[in-house]
Amino acid sequence: MFGRQITLFKLFDFKVRIDVNWIIIAVLITWSLAKGVFPHYYKYLPTE
Repeated sequence: MFGRQITLFKLFDFKVRIDVNWIIIAVLITWSLAKGVFPHYYKYLPTE
């Protein structure tokens, strides 16, 4: 669709794929939540 796609699995001759750009976006969102939002709201949790 947009660029490179990775096939995750195949089920009943239907390929489930994900675009590489979505993986990058998911990693950036996860990182920003882990470094900015969650430490602010959950101060009692350990950082490691």
